[in-house]
Amino acid sequence: MKRLLSYSLLLLCLNAFSQSDSTSTSNTLSPVAKPVIIPGDSMLVNINDTTKPKKAFYEFMSVEFNPGFILPAGNFASGDHNNILAGYAKEGFSIGANVYIKVVDLVNVMISYSRQMNTFDNKSFEANALKGTKNYTLQTNSGWVHNFILVGGSGNIALDEENFLTPRVLFGLVLSKSPSYETAATGSTSIIGTPISVDSKREVKFAFKIGVGLKKNINDMFYMTINPDFYYTSLKNNINQTYFPSSPKSYQTVSNISLSVGFGYRIR
Repeated sequence: MKRLLSYSLLLLCLNAFSQSDSTSTSNTLSPVAKPVIIPGDSMLVNINDTTKPKKAFYEFMSVEFNPGFILPAGNFASGDHNNILAGYAKEGFSIGANVYIKVVDLVNVMISYSRQMNTFDNKSFEANALKGTKNYTLQTNSGWVHNFILVGGSGNIALDEENFLTPRVLFGLVLSKSPSYETAATGSTSIIGTPISVDSKREVKFAFKIGVGLKKNINDMFYMTINPDFYYTSLKNNINQTYFPSSPKSYQTVSNISLSVGFGYRIR
């Protein structure tokens, strides 16, 4: 009887130990297992880490300075001495400034100033200026100079977060200054003709320009632009008229294609 009781107590102890061990093991393993992060696993992404898109810059006002090159076009670039409309203009330089005032997000009022200086092709022009003379040369004292003051509208079309397309149309006035030149004797004793000296003539006329630019933001305050533009005016004074006395009065057209690089400051 004692032996049976001893076996019973032993079985109860073993059973209690077994239950205690299994309980300990179950407590060690958490019912919610932590995820194992595997390097390179593209599925483990923090969905709360979203990057907000940058806000496009729409300034209230901006000021821009733009030096550039100019190329004459049409009759203004002609060097044909038989063409009464020829301007004998060659490539040159320009300096200018623009002020933009925002009306709405897509439209600005634009105020523009540009000083353009075209070199004068005196070699082609002297076929007229030296007609009937001998042993003279033509010396140019100044070339074409135009000061454009224009006002109009400019677009502000966002291509992406940092780049904008800026089409524009402007109208206003231009103060033009024609070339001045004189003839000088070459030193020969057999000189035919009389030396002449022609001063520049100034004239204020209606003018316009059209163009489209590309603007790129550098930061919140500064930006850069590339600006191709077409300028046009028509002058009453024609530098060829004296050499075509039998021809009716003809106006001198001025047309320049400008390509400038601008540096702007944004006022927000």
